[in-house]
Amino acid sequence: MRELDALLGAWLDRRWAQVDELLQQAFERLLEQEDDQLWDWLLGRTRPADLNLARIVDDIREHAGPG
Repeated sequence: MRELDALLGAWLDRRWAQVDELLQQAFERLLEQEDDQLWDWLLGRTRPADLNLARIVDDIREHAGPG
């Protein structure tokens, strides 16, 4: 899904070097999820039960938008 690629790529460009290793690992785990699930999380429709995944989703939502 191109929109997901753009959103996640924007986060990588802006935040990867700034976040801690735990958040980097959570991002890598996030990439293993189904696109539909990711989209629901990133749009705020649902939240991941896993706290580390929820943390990375929140960070992406905060920092990957236009800016």
